[in-house]
Amino acid sequence: MTSKISVINIVFSVLLLSSISYSSLNADLTYSVDGQQDNLPKVPSIRITSPERDQLVPASTSPANNVTRDINTNTNNTLVISGTASDDSDSPCDVSVLVNDVRPYQPAMPRGTSGKDDYSKWEFQLTPDYAPIKQGSNKITAKLECLKLPVNLTKWYSVTVTGGTQEQVLVQKQQLQNQEVEQEREGQLALEKIQLEEQREQQMIERAKANTAKINQTELFVTIGSPAENQSVPMDSNLTISGTSYDDAATDCDVSVVLNSKTPYQRALPINGSGTNNYSNWTFTFTPSYGVPKEGEN
Repeated sequence: MTSKISVINIVFSVLLLSSISYSSLNADLTYSVDGQQDNLPKVPSIRITSPERDQLVPASTSPANNVTRDINTNTNNTLVISGTASDDSDSPCDVSVLVNDVRPYQPAMPRGTSGKDDYSKWEFQLTPDYAPIKQGSNKITAKLECLKLPVNLTKWYSVTVTGGTQEQVLVQKQQLQNQEVEQEREGQLALEKIQLEEQREQQMIERAKANTAKINQTELFVTIGSPAENQSVPMDSNLTISGTSYDDAATDCDVSVVLNSKTPYQRALPINGSGTNNYSNWTFTFTPSYGVPKEGEN
């Protein structure tokens, strides 16, 4: 009887220990998974920032021929591919790169600032040993993969670049530099135009202030000195009139005239010697194209 009780107690103890161990292990796994899920990016995303889509890049060459290189290429005939991703050092994510479907994907290097596993910025150095850039179209794909189990969040981003000769790359680089110079020149011209318009506007404001000050202090006047009142003038021929006004070079005024109420008014001309904007002395000639004196009173 004692023997049976001992066996039952041993079996029960083993079952109890197994149950406790399984529960503890399951809790640890659940906590681990839940912790990783909490750190997952809400909206996973990845992007290749260099090279740009449809950019011309040097096709891979042998070291002997690799004399001139593009800004994306270093001295080892390596194309530097870089980009960004929705990741930080706490997220269980990795970035890898595929070129021209040459598998497997190659791991990129994290370049973020928050830790060694921060792929918010990443970089991959493509060498001909893995996949050479060929003449013509080349497809570059970046993959962001987060938490393989139990949830697999994977995003891809691809660009197509064109492999060309070193000469083609140099020509394009020169063209881009010329475009930058032209854009800078156009920007400078636009800035100068804006500054000139601002200066003119400021001058108009100052002249308006001067006009207001003078108008407040002086009675406005304009007179016709020639022909005199009731003077006889020839009919059907040119008629030149002249006169004076209160205007001077410091104010912003114009003088205009009309004959027999025939509108629109015609702008008079400052008399030579008084300045282009000084109507203190002015003149105007009526011609047949506008109208000339008729018989009787005008």
